[in-house]
Amino acid sequence: MLNPDLVQADLATAFQRFTHELLMQEPACAGLHNFPTGGKDGDIDLYTDLNSTGFLAIQCKMIGKDGLKPATDRWQEDAETLTRNITPTDGPPSGQGQYKPWYRADSPIHTFIFCVSSSLVNLSQRKTLKKQIQDFFQDLSSNHPHLAHLAALKVEVLDWLLLLEKLKARLYLAFRWFPGARPPGLIPIDETPPPTGFHAYLYDERLPYYGRAEYLTCAPSPAGSTIPDEEALLNVLTEPGISGLILKGGGGIGKSRLALEIGRLARKYGWTVLLVSRQFNPRDLEKFAQIYLRPELPILLLVDYVETQASFADLVETINLGWSAWDYACWDGVFIGDCSTSSCESPVDLRRFCRCTACARSACPGVAA
Repeated sequence: MLNPDLVQADLATAFQRFTHELLMQEPACAGLHNFPTGGKDGDIDLYTDLNSTGFLAIQCKMIGKDGLKPATDRWQEDAETLTRNITPTDGPPSGQGQYKPWYRADSPIHTFIFCVSSSLVNLSQRKTLKKQIQDFFQDLSSNHPHLAHLAALKVEVLDWLLLLEKLKARLYLAFRWFPGARPPGLIPIDETPPPTGFHAYLYDERLPYYGRAEYLTCAPSPAGSTIPDEEALLNVLTEPGISGLILKGGGGIGKSRLALEIGRLARKYGWTVLLVSRQFNPRDLEKFAQIYLRPELPILLLVDYVETQASFADLVETINLGWSAWDYACWDGVFIGDCSTSSCESPVDLRRFCRCTACARSACPGVAA
């Protein structure tokens, strides 16, 4: 089931937005832009920045029925529209200036992707649709000299099955768009709306963040000591033998905000960052790791007020068990937890959380907020 908060105007708009968020992660689609739906787009819904070789264009189609014919029918509609608007030698018809990119021979559209929400049931159907599109552009280039550059156009077809394969490598998007795919109690970091009351100060809308890096430019660390900034703390989580950080400090000193900002930084770098609520069952973590995680997808779990999370110790030991006993090359998970100084001074042996018995240091270094 789709996340209702992301389905705004209609399913077609949601599909185009989903496709944009998914494909913009691809190297070939770097700088991918999204045209507003419902307007005049020139049969181009998504497009990349213009460079020396031209640009990539994507057309998205929401189709409610699987199979070749529904997809072919939708392509034929586009083919008729393109024929009507780009075959005139002197440019598009009056009022149809959005089709001008198809005329460009100096920086042409070098790749055209026809993306559909339906499934093409086998490779043969996908190839058939691709050939129809290729033949269309070849005919245009042969019969209309001003469109000769389209002979070199590369065509790709993406159906729902191929989009799902790409989604498996984008865990965060899977959880964002399809909440039913999440283990109960895990929430994407940017999904929770800013709360009211005191917790609103965890968000820039109420209180712009003054980071450690910015502070250290004005007040460097004392001689002989090092105060790690957010980037350095995130880098700690990539070190061998480290499965998490504990942020300690008095109430209101900024532990929760620091944890969130490290998480937001990790998200910027492509990590999957999830907030852990009290409903999360650590026993679900192994199944979660088996199904979803891959080496290129680091996952960061943020646990606020660990002293109130009865299952926190189980969660950490489950993470560490994954490194030493599950033998899954795909597992790459770490955590950040925060707690008040008084709570963290309770008898907790952090060495119990060591990722493996060979580690010489604790896997949960404490950091004062």
